[in-house]
Order: sequence, then C-alpha cells, then structure tokens
Amino acid sequence: MEVIIDGVRYVPENTIPTNRDYPMEYRAYYMRDNYRFVNITADTIEGMLVKADHAFHDTNGGDGMLCPVHLLNINGRECRRVGMGYHAPSNDGHHEAEWRDAKQQWANALESDADMRRLLKIE
Repeated sequence: MEVIIDGVRYVPENTIPTNRDYPMEYRAYYMRDNYRFVNITADTIEGMLVKADHAFHDTNGGDGMLCPVHLLNINGRECRRVGMGYHAPSNDGHHEAEWRDAKQQWANALESDADMRRLLKIE
C-alpha cells in the first residue's frame, strides 16, 4: 500500500521492489589460479576479507584475484558488479604489502557503493 500526501509518495519499508534492476543480494568471490572460484560472501566487508585471506593463503604459492562483487536482483540474476578485480600476487611470503593494498582498495569500492551500503546495513 502506498500513500500520497502533498505530492510525496510514501511506501512501507517492508515493500519488496519488483524492479528487475534493483539489487536484493550480493555474491563475492576469490578466484584461484584463474579458474577456481571460492565463495567469500559474508555479512560484513571484514568477514569477506577474512574469507579472502584464507583463500589467498591456501593457494600454495599460486596467484589469485578478488573479483568484483555481483549484485543480484529479486530473481537471482546479476544487475551489475561493484568494484573491479584486484590481483592477489603470488603467495610466496614476499607480497603481503601488495595483498593488503588490494584488499583495502576492494573494501573501499564496496563501502563507497550505495547498494552495497544498503545491503550490508552500513550507516
């Protein structure tokens, strides 16, 4: 139900949008060795980064990538992606600073996106 008062449309908060381009959920992945994907979806950005760290350190020296986050509509179809892919250099113990920078850039992209802020309930 919606109400219009003085030309302003009011809609209850629990109304589920039916617009196919309205993001309702998200999926995050870490890609290992250019072909294996690890789901790192979590309730917070910090939780996703913890899962990404586990995936990064489990590569046994291989490289990887933090993939753009997929925003999905009410039908589970992709609306768009947030951020870009951030390369995770070889996990040989010499690239921790590069990995830290990649994670920070990835997190900044998520925090600056309005839909991600809404889905993660970031104020």
